[in-house]
Amino acid sequence: MGKIHGLIFLFKCQEESSSSSFGEIIPNHPTLFFANQMISNACATQAILSILMNGDGIELGETLGEFKEFVSEFDAENKGESIELYFFINLVNYYL
Repeated sequence: MGKIHGLIFLFKCQEESSSSSFGEIIPNHPTLFFANQMISNACATQAILSILMNGDGIELGETLGEFKEFVSEFDAENKGESIELYFFINLVNYYL
């Protein structure tokens, strides 16, 4: 087995849940990539993208590297909207 870069836990979100029930949200942490999910049914894409963007020693390649640099100063909501608008990520999400 190779190196594990992340784990994905999926839980059905309850409508009445608030973000505060999941703990403190740290806005725009300089070393942590976090984006709000703005695309419906994109849980897997969002989870994989977070693992890739936060992983040490993971070579992102040109496209994802440019995306990470582009959104590096964005807050979580704007990062989420950028994922929705970024053609390459939307294309991959469509086929997942």
